Amino acid sequence: MQLLESINQKIAGIFSGLLSLTASLLTPERFTRLDARLGVVGNMMAPVTALLLLIMGIFGAIKTDSFMAFAASLGAIIAFYVAHLCGRALMSNCDLAIANSSSHISGYGLFRTLALLAIIGFIALLFFGVYMAIKISMMEPLYVPLAYATVILFLVWFLLNPALVGIGENPASSPGDDALSIYVFSLASSIKLHRVVFGVGLLVGNLSIAYSIIRIMRGEFEYMMQSGVAMFSGLIMVFAAALAPLALYLGFVFSYLVIDLLRSVLRIGK
Repeated sequence: MQLLESINQKIAGIFSGLLSLTASLLTPERFTRLDARLGVVGNMMAPVTALLLLIMGIFGAIKTDSFMAFAASLGAIIAFYVAHLCGRALMSNCDLAIANSSSHISGYGLFRTLALLAIIGFIALLFFGVYMAIKISMMEPLYVPLAYATVILFLVWFLLNPALVGIGENPASSPGDDALSIYVFSLASSIKLHRVVFGVGLLVGNLSIAYSIIRIMRGEFEYMMQSGVAMFSGLIMVFAAALAPLALYLGFVFSYLVIDLLRSVLRIGK
């Protein structure tokens, strides 16, 4: 029995150490700095996107001997700037929405348990991606696991630091309040990432567009289909990223109506 207990303690110590190490790396201060920098990146990417769209229009006009491609690029630039301005304007609303929707849970034990499971999932995803990339000697199998692992990383960040999304700890919180706090956590976690989605989406989208333009200009016709798909994906990504704060804000406030209604029911019960 003592041997089994000793093994259990060692295993628990390993997991506890992993959780503590992750918590020491994913601090609220580091997220705040990263969040601010990605917001700046998103703002800097606006003229880059406009320039890439202009290059696409000029190149298309030359290749097709038609002004329509150039006119379409100008329309796309205007549409992008409108979307970008909408996204920037809603960033402060997203921050205020989180600040004004604070909630409490009786203890952070649930969040720490979920964080540990997410960390294990993060490691497993990365291991699987690297294994497949090495096995077939290509980088493509690594992209999807890496994307999911990044999402899990931010989820772990919030689970270890619930105050980032307005979740406090109150031992007097009722089970009903705890349930609502878990719901608030899921909503607030998504809207808290508005700058991350804004900055990373615009950066990756522009890289995809630039890479496609270079390939097409170099006359790599064997990759023409791939370049076209990458360019189209990049365009969708930059527009989606620009509008992400607006979409996340609207999704949050309308979903929060349900929480307010449920809180009203709990107050009546009390």
